[in-house]
Amino acid sequence: MTTNTKKLMMLLTPGLMTLIWVMSIQTHEETYYAHAGGVDSEVVAVRVKQHNGVLSADATGTPVGTGIKEKLRRIPSTERTIFVNIAAFRDSEASGTLLDMKMKARNFSRIHIGLVCQRDMTVANEKCVPVEWEGKEAEYHMTVEDIDAKHAKGPTFARHRASLMYKDEDYFMMIDSHNTFVTDWDEKIIHHHDICESEKCVLSVYPMGSTEGQTNYDNLKHVAYLCGNAQWHGSGYPGPFIGSVYDVVDANRPQPYMGAGLVFTHGGVLEEIPFDPHLPFLFHGEEILLTVRLWTHGYDLYSPGDNILYHHYYRPGKPRMEQIPQWAVHQSRSARRVQYLLQLPSPKDPSTPVVPRDTKETYLTIEADKYGLGSVRTVQQYWKFAGIDIVTRNHDEGNKYWCQTYKGHPPYSDDWKKRIGGLS
Repeated sequence: MTTNTKKLMMLLTPGLMTLIWVMSIQTHEETYYAHAGGVDSEVVAVRVKQHNGVLSADATGTPVGTGIKEKLRRIPSTERTIFVNIAAFRDSEASGTLLDMKMKARNFSRIHIGLVCQRDMTVANEKCVPVEWEGKEAEYHMTVEDIDAKHAKGPTFARHRASLMYKDEDYFMMIDSHNTFVTDWDEKIIHHHDICESEKCVLSVYPMGSTEGQTNYDNLKHVAYLCGNAQWHGSGYPGPFIGSVYDVVDANRPQPYMGAGLVFTHGGVLEEIPFDPHLPFLFHGEEILLTVRLWTHGYDLYSPGDNILYHHYYRPGKPRMEQIPQWAVHQSRSARRVQYLLQLPSPKDPSTPVVPRDTKETYLTIEADKYGLGSVRTVQQYWKFAGIDIVTRNHDEGNKYWCQTYKGHPPYSDDWKKRIGGLS
């Protein structure tokens, strides 16, 4: 096996102090590993990486998303590897999340954590790595980047940095840094991906909220479903979304949105749809942009029918990125980039984009092809699929359709597939 090692160094200067961090990322050109006991050539081919250490095609040249699920099924589910992308900002709960993740996993040895910890270096409880794991990151399958909170750039930039830590794992999973897991969460999420009918399947949801004082979250009867839009951002795009609560089922509910609290799909997504590093401090706008990027690249979105983890939503008094000077200026520019990438129409003249396509604003156009939309489906088709009138900012049709059609028990209607081509 050929291995290239890159040493990435960044100089961070808070006042007169200098923090140097060194992170190693391995790039594999051949096979990540071969399973004991022998595996047929097609299974080994799943782990062949063509370039940049990211799953792009198998040995026969089959493109990402084509036959990948079937090949992964030939690997015992407990042996399939998962890359977990975590972005944290001054989060005293991050270390507890990691400990719970390990304790509740069926097979923690197949988990690799990529963590970007934006923290106050003088506050001990903001260290994201548990005390008992310090100096043993490799033993606990972690790659960690510490960034002084003074130089933080928000969740989207941190997710981009964490994605660079990916090391050929079979699956990609993205979560926030304050969660409680269910027992065997890794097996459950893989099971729901296995039973997903779409080849390019993304499982995503706003996880159910945790309850203070509750410690056991196994076998609860209700699960969230991301079926509607809740409001509209001032820049003209939808979000955040509605997480309705329905019965737990052994199936996945199709949906029109992706929620950043939980995302799970095959690892090759990181080549097809890499995280955009040019969106500092973006919060509202992150989810709809990634939703449309996934959908226009041919991915189908589902909420898993069972709970994987519970999110700590209500955290009064916790530090927020809005405390960083000039964050609003950067966020405003990032929101305008979302408008540009989504090709949003002007509400005054729908035939004209709100941001001209020939704009000379380089912070909007930089690497737009790399971090823009896909070519499998159009953004116009997406708005119709979701049931959104992007000009009048109305989501009533979509909310009624999605939240009512799939609230019950399986089998579920395939009617949603008719919407992919756009409603007549």
